[in-house]
Amino acid sequence: MGYNFSCIAIDKNINGQVDAFLENNNIFIAPTGKQVSIDRAMNGDQSKEIDSFFTDQGTILFIPYDLSLQAYKLGGANVMAFSYYETVMAFTIFFTEDGKLVRTILEAEGVIHDQSGEPLSIESDHESIADWIEEMVEYLTGFRLFSYDEESTCERYSIEPKKKRKGFFTRLFSK
Repeated sequence: MGYNFSCIAIDKNINGQVDAFLENNNIFIAPTGKQVSIDRAMNGDQSKEIDSFFTDQGTILFIPYDLSLQAYKLGGANVMAFSYYETVMAFTIFFTEDGKLVRTILEAEGVIHDQSGEPLSIESDHESIADWIEEMVEYLTGFRLFSYDEESTCERYSIEPKKKRKGFFTRLFSK
């Protein structure tokens, strides 16, 4: 059995700012007050939830697969959104530096189907994209994907429907 999960890895600890970060990237969440194990976060079905884990160095958010198919931006930080689906050997990467998209890779069964941007220096050091992802997550966050303290827990958030913003004139004349 292989690993199947999707994440956002950030080289900045955004504890207390997860909702603002995601809202700036058009994702809306609400805290559930629940703590879940990292095992559950990595192996669970995050179809309606996001689990966050914080290190001294960074943040890792376990997200639904569909949310891993886009870039996330945070000024002054490096952010990597990725999917790691080992059972079907499919991987995606969206990497931003200081709010600018610099690299994307879409790979399935060892074949790169789409990519953009210049390869990052870490890519040439690895034969497999799975190893590249694992090392980059540790570099960004200090979190080791497959060797972590099993007692560690994540904070759980529920994904809310997108908020509809009233247009300027509606807000102006509704006062």
